[in-house]
Amino acid sequence: MEFLYPSFLYALSLLAIPIIIHLFNFRRYKKVLFSNVRFLREVKEETVSRSRLKNFLVLLARLLALAFLVFAFAQPYIPNQDQEVSQGAKAVSVFVDNSFSMNAAGQNQSLLQSAKRKGEEVANAYGKGDRYQMLTNDFKGKHQRLVNREQWENLLWQVEETPAVKNISTIQARQIQALNRSDASEQVAYIMSDFQESIVDELPD
Repeated sequence: MEFLYPSFLYALSLLAIPIIIHLFNFRRYKKVLFSNVRFLREVKEETVSRSRLKNFLVLLARLLALAFLVFAFAQPYIPNQDQEVSQGAKAVSVFVDNSFSMNAAGQNQSLLQSAKRKGEEVANAYGKGDRYQMLTNDFKGKHQRLVNREQWENLLWQVEETPAVKNISTIQARQIQALNRSDASEQVAYIMSDFQESIVDELPD
């Protein structure tokens, strides 16, 4: 298992907080005086062991809730075990800009659909044995690995518009990260976009 944003895992150190609270048990008791004991109700006392078990379960629930929250932000994913590239094959990363600006009309179709077509043309220029990365502004876990042509095409046509926007340098860094996982003889990256100001922080090489 790998993580899309591993830096969030440092937040797991926060798990020490509920443990410290549990160990020191910062509960405060208030002394109440009664003038007449006949106003007191009989209270069923819990045994010490039952009380400890209850406190332990509460602590465990808090730790699990916090851990799940951290992992959710870190976005774990399982790399494709079949992503190794055979010797002599190529690794190809294709970014398709699916931001809202790509909904603009192009020639007979939206810019997003046009970008998908261009991406398909790029893939068709390579061999069946090559490996591919499908990348969008969403940076989903399933887009962080290299897959075969058929899997890549399925990912391509599942792409939908999103409010998320990533800049060029961030996109290139993510492409390089995926391509570096392979030992392909040739590694190539493509960016399909309308290159709005929101995405262009530097011109791609």
